[in-house]
Amino acid sequence: MAKLKPLATWSGHRRANVVFIHGLGGHEIETWRASDGSGGFWPHWLAEDVPGTAVFTLPHQSTQTLWRGEAMAWQDSAATMLRELLAEPDLSTGPIVLICHSLGGVLAKALLLKARSETTLDGAEEFLQRVRLVVFLSTPHAGSPIAGWLKYVKLIFRPTDLTVSLAAEAPALRGLNSEYVSLSNQRRGDLAHRVYYESQKTRGILVVTPSSANPGLPDMPYPVMIDGANHITVCKPTTRDALIVREITAALKALDPDSNHESGVLTLHQGQQATVPGHGEAVPSLVGQVPTLPRRVGLVARWMLAEWRDQKDLQQNAKSIKQTAEEQIKLSKEILEKLSTENAVPIEVLQSILLQMDIHAFGKSKDETVALLTKKAMEYRDLVSRLTDKTEAVSETQPLIDQAKQALVSGDFTKANTLLALAEQQDLAAATQHQTAVVDRRRSAAQARAERASLALLRPSRAAYREAADHFAAAAEMVEPVTPDVAWQYRCDQGKTLRKLGAEFGENSILAKAIDHFKTLLHATDRQANPLRWSSLQVYLGNALRTLGERDSGTARLEEAVTAYRAALAEYTRERVPLDWATIQNNLGNALQALGQRESGTARLEEAVTAYRAALEERTRKLVPLDWATTQNNLGAALRTLERLENRSNRDSLGAADVIQDSG
Repeated sequence: MAKLKPLATWSGHRRANVVFIHGLGGHEIETWRASDGSGGFWPHWLAEDVPGTAVFTLPHQSTQTLWRGEAMAWQDSAATMLRELLAEPDLSTGPIVLICHSLGGVLAKALLLKARSETTLDGAEEFLQRVRLVVFLSTPHAGSPIAGWLKYVKLIFRPTDLTVSLAAEAPALRGLNSEYVSLSNQRRGDLAHRVYYESQKTRGILVVTPSSANPGLPDMPYPVMIDGANHITVCKPTTRDALIVREITAALKALDPDSNHESGVLTLHQGQQATVPGHGEAVPSLVGQVPTLPRRVGLVARWMLAEWRDQKDLQQNAKSIKQTAEEQIKLSKEILEKLSTENAVPIEVLQSILLQMDIHAFGKSKDETVALLTKKAMEYRDLVSRLTDKTEAVSETQPLIDQAKQALVSGDFTKANTLLALAEQQDLAAATQHQTAVVDRRRSAAQARAERASLALLRPSRAAYREAADHFAAAAEMVEPVTPDVAWQYRCDQGKTLRKLGAEFGENSILAKAIDHFKTLLHATDRQANPLRWSSLQVYLGNALRTLGERDSGTARLEEAVTAYRAALAEYTRERVPLDWATIQNNLGNALQALGQRESGTARLEEAVTAYRAALEERTRKLVPLDWATTQNNLGAALRTLERLENRSNRDSLGAADVIQDSG
């Protein structure tokens, strides 16, 4: 049962009421105590350093497994917590700040949305208006993979419904976050946020991924990575000088800077030490939780075998995927060595890519695996080259960029991502402090975020591609105020990544999102002022429409794709950009060929042949051999289909003639 407990009270005028909300399996006190064993307690530091601040903690039942008891679904917990907050007299005046770890952030969003919808609940609307700042510490806005993994060993861990509800990509969590973003937009300028996330794994598992930690809020489009922190320690700063403590202290002081908060008495309340092991949002341990483990092993083995046989989507079972990838590496050593030599890419890099490959979307055959690794090797070389020649980096961040490149060369993608994130944060901090350098710093920070997107795209998995799309969106937000043209390019990259995600992983809803994204950009682009930019968007839109249209049973999207490609050719002329013109002709041919295969006549196929032959006038074997081969293959397929249809038509005509002759 939730019951608000005071940690620090203030007798005078209130600057802020800070409420700490712990996460899954957390504790109202120990979740926030310093991780170095010093006993440091940052809820007290905030009260001491910001006069006028009262601090509370809101405990709630949030056990991970049924071995420790039941736990309500987060929707029910949030409703109960809201009523507890409304019923507390000491919380009835002054601005409110919510500081939330992990599941605590989900609960905070849910209770604020509940306050908005409960129009008949006394005090709910006024309470919502007084909430001025929400801090998310490694909150799984899109779910956590660990919650999904537990279902594979549910007979041992017996996860609660609350735990299972936090599974990655859970629809309820996505819906909750979408509603909360809408609320944030409504209160933009009045409701602020701080978003932080972990950089290290917890017992070998990244509990909350960077993409899940990013709620996509209007005032905080890029969350801050806490270097050296894992999911447990991210909420346990060890000194007052820690980044989280400093930033939240500054935010509290800014809430009511003009009032006099010196006339009051601060009283600190000591919380009791936790007596339950694993209070810090730990990954569940078998020890002490499962008294009948030996008797259950056989049952678990049989259950897992049956579950895996029936399971269509094994992506959440990361351990199984990793083991399979490791087997691929062992069996494919010669192939990897050959690819490493041919593409001038370290074998460690290829191994890292293969280990993170979603084997259920890629690698279904040896040739497909080799083709994908070759493609990723080219992307890797481009990324290393950009980091080597990074023009936007300033002297202070260049060492971090260099270290990121070295980590990338050694195949340590996680370290490279962390270093690029640090460079980005350093640039953003400097841009805020030094207005004269704001343009260069913002551009440098945005470029670092965009390279993190490119780094994520080296990892062939759904989660990595989603992360890349989020990174491009954040890069655009960073640079929009100073260089809109660069922001436009990042938004195009975001759309292309969404299309890539939808195309390579069969996610039609993501393809539809990419189509809407490009239509929005087109609507905002003046063809007369930016003809090539307008044409580029037509090409991107056509590609997304064609990919989704090829999966539809109808022809509407394919027709739209043809229209988009032909619109692009009006500006992308052969004289102006010959190779781009040829590429669009090839794509137009693909859309026409797909239409022709669904229609009874041959007109569309004949148009496709014309488009392919036009493309080959510029896509010559000598100039672009691979593109030439691709178009030749497309042309051959169209001619074969055309010949088959013409032969069938001839046979039908001969058959009709025979019928007429016989009847005569």
